[in-house]
Amino acid sequence: MRETLLREVDITLEKATQLCVAAETAKTQIKKMHKEDHNNSHVFYFIPDNMNWTSAQTYCRQHHTDLATVDDWTDYDELLNTLPKGFTEYIWIGLYQNNAAAPWVWSDSSKSTFSSWDVRQPYNYDGEQLCAAVCPAENWHNLECAIKYASVCYMGVFYILQFETLHFTVYQTAQLVNVCQA
Repeated sequence: MRETLLREVDITLEKATQLCVAAETAKTQIKKMHKEDHNNSHVFYFIPDNMNWTSAQTYCRQHHTDLATVDDWTDYDELLNTLPKGFTEYIWIGLYQNNAAAPWVWSDSSKSTFSSWDVRQPYNYDGEQLCAAVCPAENWHNLECAIKYASVCYMGVFYILQFETLHFTVYQTAQLVNVCQA
């Protein structure tokens, strides 16, 4: 892909590398500025309709960006602040496992390593509890994905960066569409 891109815009490999470094630096600065301006890296939306985890994910992807991804304590506080006052039920977030032996991953494929598991969690009873939910009075629990709960979606931040003849677009949570990797 890199070679095709270079031919299309007629720039040298050295120039493309410089632009990729500049784009990565800009992406980092955008994320920092966005956090300073908005106190979180996502805009969260409470979805009161009870759905299983897969249906909630589909809904979030159709109407927002994805099920909630939580990058840090600020995000987690913002997520909880989207819930109606007095809400005490579980809500789906975007953390899941493909199987009981697999690592926990985010629905949007982000690299966040933040977690807030409750005591003795995740506890995968019978290998069936592969999806994460939040209970406002507690922390995260892993539960069976087929159970129907409300959910929280997020909308990513959209920025467009232009560097000379190459165009880099930053989508969803300021993640760079990575034309800089082969």
